Parts: sequence; C-alpha cells; structure tokens
Amino acid sequence: MTDTNLLNVEWRFHEWIMGVGGLNPDNVLDYFAQSPFWDPSCNNAIIRMQTQFNNLGEMTQKLKEQRGLEFALIHERYPTLFIIQKQERKGPDWVLPMDIYYVLNGSIYMNPDIQTLLSNRILGSLFYVESAFNEARTMTEFHPSTGYHWKAPAESTSTTAPGASTPSIPGLAAITAPGAAAPAKNQRSIRWLWTGLLRMWSSRCI
Repeated sequence: MTDTNLLNVEWRFHEWIMGVGGLNPDNVLDYFAQSPFWDPSCNNAIIRMQTQFNNLGEMTQKLKEQRGLEFALIHERYPTLFIIQKQERKGPDWVLPMDIYYVLNGSIYMNPDIQTLLSNRILGSLFYVESAFNEARTMTEFHPSTGYHWKAPAESTSTTAPGASTPSIPGLAAITAPGAAAPAKNQRSIRWLWTGLLRMWSSRCI
C-alpha cells in the first residue's frame, strides 16, 4: 500500500463488522486499525500493546498523557457516520490536525485536503477553457481580404453531441447575417464573442 494514493481507497471489512455486531463509538477505532489508513507506530497502538482499556473514555484519557502521533474519534452520528482525525499531540489540550478520515456505513475514506480539491477544480476549469477554444475555432474562418469572421450558423461544424442543445451566443446571428458589419467592426465583435464564449464555458466548471 506504500505506493497507493489513499485518497483513491475505499476500505471495508464486512466480516469484522458482523463479528462485533456493528460499529459504535467504542469499537470504531479498533475497526479503523484494520485498514491501510492506520499507522502502527501511533500512540493508540503502543498503549494497546502495553495494557487493555475497557472503553473509549479510558483510552482518550491515557492518550492525553502522551506526546506524538495518535488517532481520535472527533465526531459521530451513530450508527452510520464516524469521523476520525489523525493528529500530533503536543500537550493535554493541544493537538495539531494532520488528516481526516470518515467511516460511512462501514466504509472508510480519506478526506481530501484543500490543495487536492483546488488542483482538481483548476484542472476541470482548464478542460472547459480548452473546450471553449475548440468550439470557437469551428465557428471562425479566415479570408485574406476580410480577415477572420464568424461562419454562418449552418456552416459551422458543431461539437455538440447529437440531441443536445446548441449554446446560444448573443450577437452571432447579427454578425453572420447577410449585410453584416464591415471587417473592422466585425473584428471587434468577434473579440467580444470570443470573450462571451469563454465565459459561457468557464461557468460550467463552477
């Protein structure tokens, strides 16, 4: 599991859950300890090897006396949701959060960090920007005497899937209609329409 991105992992041990009669606040950390998200060097594991505690409260109190890496149940909506935090303990009432995991209906997931969320969102935005340029490229053509201009709607090669509606771009019909504006004015309108097309596609990634 060392080369596996844990953000892509969904882990579940159905037999374990059935064997204990379901998950609850007292045993969910024991269940979590079976997963690849667990760190065997954490204080929880060390304390378990040294002694045995009867409930979560006793374990929590003992962990407050230690320093270092630990896992803690920080929120629960029994019996469906449990949120576990990986943290570094600096003092009895001072911890530094590191990662968040959640157990939902018996399946364990790692919560993505802000950097991952932003990276995925930016990649999605770039996809739609590229799509906007590709869409606009099919709607223009170049002539040496007039420069670039928009094709008439019937001439443009649509990239829209069959049966899907074609995006409406205000002003396109006016430019491509017979008797359209002169080349200089047409160029300004084309720049305006490019901007509108980019905004339209970019809004789809929000």
